[in-house]
Amino acid sequence: LRFISHHDELRMLARALTRAGWPIAYSQGFNPQPRLTLPLPRSVGVASACEWAVVELNEAQAVEKLRESLAATLPTGCDLQHLVALATRATPHPRRALYTVELEPEHATHLGPRLAEVLAAKTLTIERSSAPGKPSRTIDIRPYIETLTLEGRTLSMRLAFMAQRTARP
Repeated sequence: LRFISHHDELRMLARALTRAGWPIAYSQGFNPQPRLTLPLPRSVGVASACEWAVVELNEAQAVEKLRESLAATLPTGCDLQHLVALATRATPHPRRALYTVELEPEHATHLGPRLAEVLAAKTLTIERSSAPGKPSRTIDIRPYIETLTLEGRTLSMRLAFMAQRTARP
């Protein structure tokens, strides 16, 4: 599911939920949409080992019954790992995410010493442009970087989420 966009993933999940017979709640209005969110959307080309989906239902159901029906309708490569019922309507927000990147050998050798510098720095500012023709913003991403490790050619980054913001891997 690496090359599926965020919107396609939402549609795929909504269709699987409908096939599974879940009593999904829909928004009001002319074009009702399923009350379904992915609190941590992926960029196209980024694979994920674990994602969250939050689905609002019209009526309470037994979690085990929901798990069995959904697991049978999900496409190959999309496996249901956990299913929990939330006590409130509030959407949970992730606190951190772990990203791993396989580097080219020449990049891995040069990156090792730089990781210690980044972790020792008090600030790490980047320029982020929002749209063509609009001024770019300077952002300090250092508070979002919890860990950076390099093992062989594998770079691991644990990035924190604060006020629903984070650094992009």
